[in-house]
Amino acid sequence: MDGKNLQLSRYTSLIHSKGTEKTLILNTLVANADLLPEHLSKNFKTQWPQFSARVLSYLYERGYLIKAEDKTYEDKFIEGLKAEYEESKDEMPGHYVIAPTLGCNFRCDYCFQPHETHEHKSIMTISDLKTVFSAIEKIESDRNAKKSPNFLLFGGEPLQRDPRLLACLEFIIEKWESLGAELNIVTNGFDLSYFEKQLNSNVISS
Repeated sequence: MDGKNLQLSRYTSLIHSKGTEKTLILNTLVANADLLPEHLSKNFKTQWPQFSARVLSYLYERGYLIKAEDKTYEDKFIEGLKAEYEESKDEMPGHYVIAPTLGCNFRCDYCFQPHETHEHKSIMTISDLKTVFSAIEKIESDRNAKKSPNFLLFGGEPLQRDPRLLACLEFIIEKWESLGAELNIVTNGFDLSYFEKQLNSNVISS
């Protein structure tokens, strides 16, 4: 395969990992990702046309590189996804994520969020949540959706032992019940006993 006949897909991105010798290459259209060794990742955007035919073939098969005619295919693929969405959007439930705080009481090595973020002590107020749910209710009304929305409580850690977070959870459960929705929570579970009464609510599904 000749690099002269190829070009980078507009959906290809490179993410350099600090402290390692590899780079992540991904294509968001076809949902492929690979780790590039240092000798390929260095100056990738300018040097890839000089790669060996075997490497170019692999990058093409994975969707990172495309031929000129493939660009039209990518455009048509996106248009097809848009059309499918327009046809089915009224059947799809709304998905909402609320993070009452970015603070966290854990410092897990594998967490994708930087620990500096978890030092934040700010917590949403009831006034903040009223604004959020006013917007959600407006969105749901405009969508005229046929299914109840899905909600996720996220963070940081949304269930820390703090009376402000307890008040947030009680308000959220009340509002979500009025919307006929179920609540899912991502939590480390350390302070679950503090929220025992609220967690027994039928509105919480996981």
